[in-house]
Amino acid sequence: MKIGIIGSGISGLSLCYFLNKFNYDVTLIEKESKLGGHTNSYTIKDNIDNGLKIDTGFIVFNDKNYPKFMEIMNTLGVNYANSDMSFSYWNSNKNKGYSGKNINGLMPSSIFDFEKINLLKNIYKYTKILKNDYIKGNLKKSSLLQYFHNNNYPNNVVDNYFLPLAAAIWSSPTNNIQNWNAEFFAQFYMNHGLLDFRNRPSWKYIKNGSASYIEKIVNYTNPNIILSTEVKKIISFQNKVKIFTGTKEMNFDKVFISTHADQAFSMLQSSDLTDTYSSLNEWKYSNNHVYLHTDTNLLPPKKYWASWNYIENISKNNKHVSISYNMNLLNKICSENTYVVSLNPIVAPKQEKILYETYYEHPIFESKSLNTREKIKSLNGKYNVFFAGSYMGNGFHEDGVKSAYDAFKKFVLSIN
Repeated sequence: MKIGIIGSGISGLSLCYFLNKFNYDVTLIEKESKLGGHTNSYTIKDNIDNGLKIDTGFIVFNDKNYPKFMEIMNTLGVNYANSDMSFSYWNSNKNKGYSGKNINGLMPSSIFDFEKINLLKNIYKYTKILKNDYIKGNLKKSSLLQYFHNNNYPNNVVDNYFLPLAAAIWSSPTNNIQNWNAEFFAQFYMNHGLLDFRNRPSWKYIKNGSASYIEKIVNYTNPNIILSTEVKKIISFQNKVKIFTGTKEMNFDKVFISTHADQAFSMLQSSDLTDTYSSLNEWKYSNNHVYLHTDTNLLPPKKYWASWNYIENISKNNKHVSISYNMNLLNKICSENTYVVSLNPIVAPKQEKILYETYYEHPIFESKSLNTREKIKSLNGKYNVFFAGSYMGNGFHEDGVKSAYDAFKKFVLSIN
């Protein structure tokens, strides 16, 4: 049997892993010049850390919420270690903020620092309220912004804690996150221990760069690999699927589409089944400008440095926010250089300190998008086409693996 997999992010690579149980002819097709999608480790050149690999997309996972991903890593012998997970918020207009990295950055500067005292109290209070409302099922139909407004959440805990932390976790702007489904948001926080102050999961990073697992999966599964090839069109027939690129066409018995949802729809749009696949077109993605650099001016004052740093600046009624990840903390890098990954920075890093620059797209989890997921899952196997992608879950690596496994199970049922 000839099987085509379109997209080589974690979902596509996981499909290679699961399909390896059978002796099929598997072809992995990727539009970029390398495999991995958001798993993208940059190798430092021409400085004291020559050869050091630093992650710029996928960075961390944990022992509680990533069971299938960890199963693959353990099977393949991928080395990982404990990461440092801490968060800071910094308002550059007020020169105020907090950091969970150390007690100095978290505690009020004096007993008269009423603003920070009030914020800490509200974080504790409204985290408990959000948890209880989720358990009671009170969040199903609300957007996050509607929920906060209807339940009189104070601005300080919304703008200085809930939205900034979500922006750092999902690598997305806060103006997108506030329109997300409130239940989806709370469910993720609940599952990841963010609505509790004890028994939080232990976070990990992959040694020698997260991209090291790509080579392990490829060596383990040995698929045919086609790079720098964008699939333009997919047409499904009764017993085969035809894929068209800009220069050639390929025939497969089954095809797995493990790209972003909107990309999958674009490939299928010209077929007779456009209406069937219209649910995929409900998904939107934010495009985020990412730099790897050594310009520490994009971090808050050193007292407030943490692994994830949210920085806010307001000028002429415009709110600008950026997120900077301190990779020395996240990847446990010992160097006199401080390596930073910045997402949509307010001001670009100094040119001479930029090491790498790229763009990543992240799904926007609005209610209308989330409501399509069961429909998309129900399409798996129809017309010999299957779907996988992290948008089926929370947008993270585990969700990509799980969606691949679900598609694989549907495939097994379809051939038995």
